[in-house]
Amino acid sequence: MNYPCPVCGKLYAVRPEHVGRKIGCKQCGGRLLVTASGLRAEPPSPPPPFPPAGSTVYTYQPPPPLPPPPPPEMDMGYDEPPPRRRRARGGNPVVDFLTFRLMLTPILIQIFFWVGTISCVVTGIGAMAGSVGSRPALTSDEDDRPAAKAAAGSRATFSVFQFASGLGMLVFGPLFLRLLCEEGIILFKIHEELREQTDRARR
Repeated sequence: MNYPCPVCGKLYAVRPEHVGRKIGCKQCGGRLLVTASGLRAEPPSPPPPFPPAGSTVYTYQPPPPLPPPPPPEMDMGYDEPPPRRRRARGGNPVVDFLTFRLMLTPILIQIFFWVGTISCVVTGIGAMAGSVGSRPALTSDEDDRPAAKAAAGSRATFSVFQFASGLGMLVFGPLFLRLLCEEGIILFKIHEELREQTDRARR
């Protein structure tokens, strides 16, 4: 006889000799018990008993989730320029000097800057120190004797113009020299950059 599955209704042909057997439904996957009156759903198995008190219970801990992969790099259609490399000089200083790889003017500009800076500092300090001085006191026109001048003594003097000139020389002199020297160095930097671009274009 044909009996339906009590869960999904699928029909199964059951014979009397099948009574008491357990089968699995092919459609819903449930466990069925064959009885004389038809198919009956098998009750679920009872849960496992709790472990006794004091026993160690091991539970499954899932591993932590993996971090998300980094986003793909976007191709902007151009590559980064290679690092700038300075042109290596030859091993012979004479050859570098004759082929103008070794420039003397930048070295002379640096020497000129330091010599000029030292001169400005010394001149400015000397002018500031010389702004403070002394001169003999005024005496009457009738008494022009050395003894009278010595008795009159001297008084301290201070030249504001000389002090300001020395301070300006001390502060603005090295700055002005630096600007002049940087203009010359910039020309050589431009020349060196153009030469490196020409070498890269040839390669």
